[in-house]
Amino acid sequence: MVRILAFLVLFLALPLVASAEEPDAAQYQRIITQQLEAFRSDDGALAYSFAAPIIRQAFPTPDAFMTMVKRGYMPVYRAQSYKFGETVTGGQGSPGQR
Repeated sequence: MVRILAFLVLFLALPLVASAEEPDAAQYQRIITQQLEAFRSDDGALAYSFAAPIIRQAFPTPDAFMTMVKRGYMPVYRAQSYKFGETVTGGQGSPGQR
């Protein structure tokens, strides 16, 4: 379950902070935490604001986005717990937070 959470949150939130700089673990973790808190409080607009551009293309409204998360990623939508692992820079310089 933690792996699902990490994958989805990375895919949704981290592309917003991609840059040529070294990974900033504190920044990534703040963004991920804010998105998880938005899910927990059913604030679709705020959760959607952290979505990667490719996710926004697939789900063009906050309501569509939240429906997808609720139906397919309940462990993320209602995460009981999570922890952060290593911050990495992946292929093509994309950021990652495990």
